Amino acid sequence: MNDEAKQLTPKRGSLEHERLSSLINSMADGVIAIDDQMNVAIYNGAALNIININTAITNKSISQVLKLQDKNGQPINLVELINSLKTQYSNRDLVLSYPDGSQINVYLSIAPVRLGYGINGTKGHVVLIRDITHEKSLEEK
Repeated sequence: MNDEAKQLTPKRGSLEHERLSSLINSMADGVIAIDDQMNVAIYNGAALNIININTAITNKSISQVLKLQDKNGQPINLVELINSLKTQYSNRDLVLSYPDGSQINVYLSIAPVRLGYGINGTKGHVVLIRDITHEKSLEEK
């Protein structure tokens, strides 16, 4: 690789990173990437809005950040669920409860990914969460 190409590589990687960050942050759905230790690696603003928190969640356990229940009110053990997955998973019958007692219906999608590039990329998962309370209320009518 010549000197000119070496100088362009970091800039190109940085530009791609900026584009990806911009794309993720512009999404209305909450996106949370977790590492193989089940800790939050990356997230977008929509995720913070949906889980109703205004502090950083990087390096926190996904089970601490996202406390979901099934439609019968039973708590979901996300770590157990994620560890049992072999392929992509989705569910639209979950509930997220807030500390004030209010609740929203959520769609949850979890997909295995590599966080990083090549063989050095660690395994992890991307968790997508969407508030579907309005959709659910229309279905019930």
